[in-house]
Amino acid sequence: MIMTGAITLALMYVKSSSEWPQWYLWSAAYLIYLQLILITAVAVLFSCFSSPALSALFTLLIFIIGRLSADTKLLAETSTSILSGAFFRVIYHLLPNLSNFNYINEAARGQLIETKIVQGNSLYACLYIMSILAASVLIFERRSFK
Repeated sequence: MIMTGAITLALMYVKSSSEWPQWYLWSAAYLIYLQLILITAVAVLFSCFSSPALSALFTLLIFIIGRLSADTKLLAETSTSILSGAFFRVIYHLLPNLSNFNYINEAARGQLIETKIVQGNSLYACLYIMSILAASVLIFERRSFK
């Protein structure tokens, strides 16, 4: 929020103040924040059953795959093998679709992100985070500390 505020102040200084507040900037920052919370929930899930190094590695892989989820969907649609198409379809639907939260280019162009998109992504992130944290609680409760 501090960085977004600083960027907003810099843009106010450079541009005319008639565009204040730059809602496109704040909504893009909010979506990045939702993405951060979602990735943090994934990291908590992995830390419930693996070592810190593996948790970091798995979280990084989920982040990369989540950012490339549109490509995963395309790979599932264009695959010639039924088995690989089904595998990539399952991966696409199971892992978080982080490309939904990527509106940096639109914010850089000064385009306003629709409220419907922000609300839909907020609901998606909330439901996904709640389900990941519920799974984390279930795994952590069954963990033996002997």
